[in-house]
Amino acid sequence: CDGGDDVGCHSLGNMYLDGRGTRRDIPAAMRTFEAACERGYFDSCNAIGNVHSLGVGVPVDLTRAESLHRRAC
Repeated sequence: CDGGDDVGCHSLGNMYLDGRGTRRDIPAAMRTFEAACERGYFDSCNAIGNVHSLGVGVPVDLTRAESLHRRAC
C-alpha cells in the first residue's frame, strides 16, 4: 500500500477488516481502503461503503455509504 499498489492496498484492508494473518483493526482497514479509493481503486470505495452501511466497527452512516457506492459505480 505504501508503494502505491492499489490491489495490494485493498487486500491489506481486507486482512485488517477480517483479522486474517493479523489482529482485526478496523481503523487500519479504513486507512488502507481510503488510500486506494482516493487513487481511484473503486473496489476500495465500495468496501468503505459496506463498512459504513453495516456499521462494522464504525457507526452506521448510510449517507456516507451511498456516496461511496455511487463513487464506485
